[in-house]
Amino acid sequence: MTTNDLQVLKTYLSEEEIKQLVIDEYRTIIREEIKSIEPSKRMSNHDRVISNAVYYMLENECDKILGVNTKEMIETHVKKILNKGDFSSSIFRQKSAWDSEDSVGTKLLKECVLANKDLINEKVKSTIDEIDMPRIKDTLMECMIELLNEKFKS
Repeated sequence: MTTNDLQVLKTYLSEEEIKQLVIDEYRTIIREEIKSIEPSKRMSNHDRVISNAVYYMLENECDKILGVNTKEMIETHVKKILNKGDFSSSIFRQKSAWDSEDSVGTKLLKECVLANKDLINEKVKSTIDEIDMPRIKDTLMECMIELLNEKFKS
């Protein structure tokens, strides 16, 4: 719709009628989009839309009740976890009795490992091939002698 089209509409319709026309048109477009979604996926999209709407409605209320900006609080907590570098209990969490599935980080890690299985196998084999066995044998012998000396000193 161009500016000229809007001027023509304003000539024949009130501002309220134009608003209603736009609302009706958007409803039609949304209804057609929803009808085009596969029925089994339609409900999950519906749930997602509803939960997003609830989140946006409650965000300000939570801020008022808690007396803090929850969005900033979450961002601060995420940065703290990332800077700490220990993701074992937050980002990389495996399914447990309470979680219905692995965390996103764990899923991505598993996918990456599987996608690079051949590369990982090659790296492990080359690392094993590069091991200096005589040096390891000497180091183990030194450790055993040291342990035996400590045992027999007592």
